[in-house]
Amino acid sequence: MDVFKLFPQHPHFRPLEKLNEEFREGIAFGKMWSLVSLMERTCQAQIDNPRSTFENKLDALNDLERHGFTVQSLRSRLEALLEVKDRYSSLDDSSKTIETEFIDDKRQFDEMIESITLLNTHLKALLMEKERKSLEVVELQKIEDEHAEKIHAARLDFYSVLASPWN
Repeated sequence: MDVFKLFPQHPHFRPLEKLNEEFREGIAFGKMWSLVSLMERTCQAQIDNPRSTFENKLDALNDLERHGFTVQSLRSRLEALLEVKDRYSSLDDSSKTIETEFIDDKRQFDEMIESITLLNTHLKALLMEKERKSLEVVELQKIEDEHAEKIHAARLDFYSVLASPWN
């Protein structure tokens, strides 16, 4: 029980005076073992342990303190661990929120890129169609001009024949 070398104890066990004498020694030993167990479990704590685990340990210290155990250093350690755990949990929650926002923004960004790609494809198709129509319009304009010339020539021929002598 190296715990008692690190943290010498002088429990008084006064609350046990009310109990049957036959049980006192066992309960006293149980309290001592509880302190050792609390120390060991505190040293093995993980940041992902539920907050209630730390709170339960702090509550257990109150009982040991009533029996004269000196638990301030263990209490300080648990409170410090709990403070760090709370900060970690808060940061972890923030991180999850940021990650969710990132995923959503990334999805929106990817959708925009996809839309731009589709619009560019559509724009290229429209530009090609415009070019084709432009050539078609030029060709039709040329044909129309030729027809206009032929109509004009036919009109001139008509009036030329009309004005020609009757011989």
